[in-house]
Amino acid sequence: MPKCRTRCLRLGFGFVEVGGVTPQPQPGNPRPRLFRLDADQAVINRLGLNSEGLSRWWRRGLRARAGDPGIVGINIGANKNTVDRTADLRRLHRGALRRM
Repeated sequence: MPKCRTRCLRLGFGFVEVGGVTPQPQPGNPRPRLFRLDADQAVINRLGLNSEGLSRWWRRGLRARAGDPGIVGINIGANKNTVDRTADLRRLHRGALRRM
């Protein structure tokens, strides 16, 4: 992911979206995760938010690009088994801001 993100920004894209992160690691939904609806020319996405967790995600690349030009978009989400979804989202938001 880090190399791809950097290369896309160097091509001149105004921003790059790098996926989603949850506070703790979690797998995505069981396969199959994508379903094609031929009659409707549509796809149903049931990927789930598979994530390596905030700490690993930060170590894997975002920290290395601190100060680099370009906007990196990140989706944040609560863990599936969390008791307090709002607390998860606050933790992610505050954690990302502290690290920037």
